Amino acid sequence: MLSFLGDSSDPDGVRKQPSTWSIVWTDNACYQITPIAAVVFVVALLIKLSGTLPGGRGKPDIPVDPGFASLILAYAVAGILFLSAIVALRVARIRSLFDRGLEIEATVRKVKRVRGGTTLKLELQHAGITYRVRTAFQPGSRTPRFDEGTRISVLVDPLNPRRAIPLALYADPGADPGAAPAGTSERAVAAALPGVALRKSKGWVLRLRSGSSRIARARADR
Repeated sequence: MLSFLGDSSDPDGVRKQPSTWSIVWTDNACYQITPIAAVVFVVALLIKLSGTLPGGRGKPDIPVDPGFASLILAYAVAGILFLSAIVALRVARIRSLFDRGLEIEATVRKVKRVRGGTTLKLELQHAGITYRVRTAFQPGSRTPRFDEGTRISVLVDPLNPRRAIPLALYADPGADPGAAPAGTSERAVAAALPGVALRKSKGWVLRLRSGSSRIARARADR
């Protein structure tokens, strides 16, 4: 059944956005690009600071001209900026699905688990058309298990239905949609009784106990 993302189970009509780091460490492309960019920067910086190129196995380092070392660092920074732009674009695309995407059901056709991550082949229908999409991610301790033949919820780009992600990958497993936020009951009473200033429950207990003891003493005096 099709439903706009705003009509989800969230009482405010807005689905919680996944954090940038959760996307980086879950999306397979972002996960592969991030350490590569870090290694490239570290190697280029070491070349610049040491003035040498790392030698092969058992071979000494090769001295390089300072200008050439600076050029290597400049190229490395340019490459890192390019890779960072790719990561930022993928993060923005995934976050945009939580804003304007459609939540529909898809069938898991195939699950391929390899050393570099997990790939899902999904089949979904949108506007009467069947689409087969593929999504790759890095499994973690909180990643749900996907089995072939099961139905899962996915977020789909209405302008490009081939762009879809499983909702469970970025959903907050610790969130309890039925739990009321902290302080809800206190705010409700305060709204009903504007003249009453609510305090911590312990304070109320102490006041009730002290009041009860005073009443008991007053009755004893009579």
